[in-house]
Amino acid sequence: MKTVICVFLVVLLLVCGSVCALAVSDAAAKCFDEGTALFGKREYDKAIAAYTKAIELEPETTFVESCHLKMGDCHYAQAFSDPNEMIKAITEYAASGNPGWHGLGKCQMDIGNTNKAIRLFNFAITYGKNGVSWYDQGICYAKIGNIDKAIEVFTKVLPSDGVDDIFAAMLKAQRGDCYRTKGDYANAIADYSAVRVHDPKDVMTFVKRGKCYYKLADYDKAIADFSEAIRISPHNGDAYVNRGLCYGAKGEPDKELADYTKAIEVAPTTTSKTSAYYSRAFYLEKKNETDRAIADYDKLIELNPKDATAYCGRGALYRKKGDADKAIADYTAAVELKPDFDKAFTERALCHEAKGETDKAAQDKATAAGLTDCAALYKDAVDLAAKGDYAKADSVYSRVIELKPDHGDAYFGRGCCRETNGKLFDAITDFTRTIELKSNLEKAYFHRATCYDLTECHNEQAIADYTKALELKPDNAEAYYHRGRCGSGKDKLSDYSKAIGLKPDYAEVYVSRGVHNWYESEGNWSSVMKDCTKAIKLKPDYADAYYWRAGLYQYRNDYNKAIADYTKAIEFDQNNSFTYYESRANCYGYQKEFEKEKADRAKALEVKIKWAISK
Repeated sequence: MKTVICVFLVVLLLVCGSVCALAVSDAAAKCFDEGTALFGKREYDKAIAAYTKAIELEPETTFVESCHLKMGDCHYAQAFSDPNEMIKAITEYAASGNPGWHGLGKCQMDIGNTNKAIRLFNFAITYGKNGVSWYDQGICYAKIGNIDKAIEVFTKVLPSDGVDDIFAAMLKAQRGDCYRTKGDYANAIADYSAVRVHDPKDVMTFVKRGKCYYKLADYDKAIADFSEAIRISPHNGDAYVNRGLCYGAKGEPDKELADYTKAIEVAPTTTSKTSAYYSRAFYLEKKNETDRAIADYDKLIELNPKDATAYCGRGALYRKKGDADKAIADYTAAVELKPDFDKAFTERALCHEAKGETDKAAQDKATAAGLTDCAALYKDAVDLAAKGDYAKADSVYSRVIELKPDHGDAYFGRGCCRETNGKLFDAITDFTRTIELKSNLEKAYFHRATCYDLTECHNEQAIADYTKALELKPDNAEAYYHRGRCGSGKDKLSDYSKAIGLKPDYAEVYVSRGVHNWYESEGNWSSVMKDCTKAIKLKPDYADAYYWRAGLYQYRNDYNKAIADYTKAIEFDQNNSFTYYESRANCYGYQKEFEKEKADRAKALEVKIKWAISK
């Protein structure tokens, strides 16, 4: 995390200017510039004090937002050493208005709320067109497995004006990783080569490019890259392990074994040592050096006593030696650590059979069969989802997919679980796979369209999917409504009319039609008012209807009625209430009820911070 934060701060200093453009007092500007200088020196607490003083001297809104933004940067910079600083950063970014969206996205990305981070970066891009936001959003897409979208985002930023060599190298390094994940090794090599030109001592670029050459069976070039990585960083265990694989592929077993052994000696981390021990254990097993392979598995278990795979691997070697008791002990440890480890149950059954323990063998075979029974597992997943236990259902659907990768219904079920839990891009990936396997499943197109719609940046894809869903099911009022929301002009009104024709009590459509008419035909107040009031009559707890009707009252300077409707919206929708509080605060301000205005703005900020922190 420390490296990520440092990269972010370097780029931040490149893209952020000073406060000179704001009309503020000299004293406040001096404090702000002092804070910026202290930030550059990494004296974050002193910088925060300077920005706080600047706010006291000049409480002008835009200037205050700039100070909060910089204070957020200070807290964020300290978050890798003190997790409590992350919450403080979120609080400051939330207080900084639209400029804070990128910071909020960074915080969410670092604490693992990747889908939410993507949406926050969308807001940042909408308000600032910031290349750094595109970069971080691309990383988020890659994290959730939407590799094509990540590549699209990184490529979109590269030709932009103002992208310097450092930033271009960062973009190409990330895009190269995406190409490698896709198996497009030629394009990955091209991107890594561009990064290498910019920074010829970047060890990881050599390692990654070497892995691509290995996948293309160009072992000599791969060995050259891994050797260069070792020259720059002699303790890089990953480079030794991968060079060993290349030597193995070339039929040079002595060099292969030597590299695995050297990796074990020099690897600085448990992760890299684990990789080296596994590689050497597999090599020794192939050479029938069973005892030496067992010794490596001993080391693996010592490094990680909860590694079920290591116990299973050692158990297989004991079984090969004819030591059924030790094998059974290892398989038992494996299934205790991983209760759905069907391979361990299957192999333990063979050991029980060898000992003549037929009842135990039959029990293990039955357990293994149950763990691989897709029909039963799928039914369990459906039942879990029906009970609202989406996390467990997701896990069981994943197990079905692992056993049967072409199970379209399992992908659809898992997609629905992820959509419900707000993991929209993960859901899109699952619905896409569903459509590949079951091209005429209308609900897969509809749900994917809904996810595209909710991400707020994929209208064209959403419209295309809603259209396909309507081709397959022409009487789907919801598809007409949602396609109307994503569309424009006459197409919107046509879809809304069709939705109302199919479902006359569809409150949401009336509000959307009213809002559309408001923007398209200013002055058509009666029609807009009629639609919003109709929606409230159909659905008395529909916050959006109150919100938009309040906006209409506010536009007509009828602030008392607007306040009443905003109050209803707050009552019925706490999740989005920071928008309603802000709007009601504006009305109080117009009526010179400044204490109420101040209270509502404070409440709006409080709610926004809670929303920003939540998953």
